[in-house]
Amino acid sequence: MNARLLGLFSGFPTYHFTDAAADVLRESLPRRESLVFISAWPYDCPRNDDDSGGMHEMFAERGIGFARYCVIDRRIGAADAARLIGEADCVFLMGGDPPSQMALIRDLGLVPALLDCRAVILGVSAGSMNMGRYAADCWETKTLYEGIGLVDIVTKGHYEKDAWFIPIIKELSMTRPVAAMEDESAIFIRGNAVWQLGNIHWVDKGEITALTDDVLVKAVLKDRRPLRKLRSERQDSSKPGGQCIEKATRKGLAETAREKATIPFHGYVDGMASNLAPIVRPFPTWTLKDADGLWCAAFVYYCCMEAGFEFPIRPNECKTCHLAGCIAWEEFAAGDRRIECRKGSEDFVPEAGDIVIYDRVFENREHDHMGIVLENRGNRIVAAEGNVNNTSGIVERPADEHIRAYIRIPNGYRYKEE
Repeated sequence: MNARLLGLFSGFPTYHFTDAAADVLRESLPRRESLVFISAWPYDCPRNDDDSGGMHEMFAERGIGFARYCVIDRRIGAADAARLIGEADCVFLMGGDPPSQMALIRDLGLVPALLDCRAVILGVSAGSMNMGRYAADCWETKTLYEGIGLVDIVTKGHYEKDAWFIPIIKELSMTRPVAAMEDESAIFIRGNAVWQLGNIHWVDKGEITALTDDVLVKAVLKDRRPLRKLRSERQDSSKPGGQCIEKATRKGLAETAREKATIPFHGYVDGMASNLAPIVRPFPTWTLKDADGLWCAAFVYYCCMEAGFEFPIRPNECKTCHLAGCIAWEEFAAGDRRIECRKGSEDFVPEAGDIVIYDRVFENREHDHMGIVLENRGNRIVAAEGNVNNTSGIVERPADEHIRAYIRIPNGYRYKEE
């Protein structure tokens, strides 16, 4: 964690910080030149101006006002937004519509800036939700989507015992636990210190209990390194000024694929809106509708990028299409001597992190489907796959004639154009 302090709030029904929260902020903000808000209503500029003024007053009345403050919304360009975050003493993600705020952050390319930010970073309601590695969309899709990754917990604010969203977060908790926060509660993280204020509940596997300090600490500290290995963080340690980083590995790819497959991602199924935006985003000519029912290869590419491997969407070796098509993966692997490409009929023992291409699984054609191997069980393999009935998941399949090829990307692989 780079931030001086992370603070996750549920809500301020009285429009005032509690005494305990104000004490934490006062101690953590010795320098108060610049406060930068990030809107959760990106297109409602008059509202943003009013709300940011009111929220700054919450600081000022506690004697911790700032010399200046501003709000990032759709009026601000990407370069200016990143600069403001880099100069801020405090960044505050506002409440409102969580997916709209996350779309603004991604469209402006602000995830790297926020992960690198050394200021105090706070969030309330939608903002605190989006600070997590995953965030809960309780309104439209009723699924988890990728957040910023500042903290490894899922939160939901404004919890009450009869809140309308309780059935939704119970269902989501079957995949990931949810910290359900009552208003005026807070979670603070400073280095390896984690503590809570107010009343917070832990929703896990459909059961709701009081969130204990032990559970909170274990949830927050189990992996302080964001899963996404951002390209801005990847420097070759052999170059002057480079930093030593962990190489991308097939083991890491398997772990990433397992986690991503169990979110789950899905297209337009059962009346739900597609949540495939992170998978589709690298392919600029694709839309969510274009990808619907056709995204198994794009899922593999997405997992490879998330695990830290680096190669373009259409390497020079791909003659037919980009890597959203299964055939392109075979062309890519066959054309790069560093990558192993072995026929399914060969005497080859697949391992976790290998890529598997299938023929004639769903349709009677070659290059029909693909996934990432998680386990080799002798005459069967377990793989993380996208687009299984338009949903991601963990699938066990026989190691038979339907396996066209295995691809083994070497640990630390980075693409180099010839």
